[in-house]
Amino acid sequence: MKRSNVKRKISVSLFVIISVLVCFVLQGYAAWDDWHSGYATYTGSGYSGGNARLDPIPPDMEITALNTEDYNSYGVQAALAGAYLEVKGQNGSTIVYVTDRYPEGAVGALDICPISFKKIGDMAPGKIDITWHVVKAPITGNFVYSYMASNCQHWAAIQVRNHKYPVLKMEYYKDGNWINMKKEMYNYFIGEHMGTSPLQVRFTDIRGQVVTDTLLALPAEIPEGAEDHLVPGNVQFPDATGIVGDINEDGAINSIDYALMKSYLLGLTNDLPATDDLWAGDVNGDGAINSIDYALMKSYLLGMISEFPKK
Repeated sequence: MKRSNVKRKISVSLFVIISVLVCFVLQGYAAWDDWHSGYATYTGSGYSGGNARLDPIPPDMEITALNTEDYNSYGVQAALAGAYLEVKGQNGSTIVYVTDRYPEGAVGALDICPISFKKIGDMAPGKIDITWHVVKAPITGNFVYSYMASNCQHWAAIQVRNHKYPVLKMEYYKDGNWINMKKEMYNYFIGEHMGTSPLQVRFTDIRGQVVTDTLLALPAEIPEGAEDHLVPGNVQFPDATGIVGDINEDGAINSIDYALMKSYLLGLTNDLPATDDLWAGDVNGDGAINSIDYALMKSYLLGMISEFPKK
């Protein structure tokens, strides 16, 4: 009887631990677009040789390095590599692309390019307070895959580029099972013994959305003279499905949404009730929530326009 009670207690304890862990993961994913607080410094590096290995990067692109803890969010290495972040400082906001890691940065810290730094704060101090969060990438088209030159059936490294939301998981299908590929700090997913048949793969983004694609078969052995190269993909993560302009997601666009946007723009709140802030609040589709969206919201409620530019 005593042994039975001990087993029961152990079983209950394990169930509680597992439940807590599951809840923690779900809460983490649910908070993917929450705002983070920290500081920003600036640097001219990151356009080549960044930890995320996203070369080549146009010299006029707005980029950032991200502190190690946030770079490796959710227990996934390079989780936010290639992500787009909306960053706010005392002088304004902008969107930056994560191309590198900021090893010496504290949690919440960014090391952004001078172009972006000038938009959000004064250059003289060299360090300013900021807030930031992940947003939908301002891109078009499907995924693009980067293949390492050493890829073959025995070992392969595949990187995903041009994704609307950060990619947290990649799997390939073999012998009736989906096999997880580990994501490395340098932003490649690693697979072993993947075979020489066309690869069926699937990806999970930071929101939990899943898409599948089929890639060309890997060579049996490393081809002579092989080089790293890009391969076009056939899929993209789906957009958010909420109503553009419905800030509080009550199914209607009204004065409450207008008031919420006003509070956001005045800095009275750093977050909006919508599941995807940028999708709901960026009504003209320019990649930011600003006074233009506020004016369009007013025009919509006054009946001056019947729809928003972004549909």
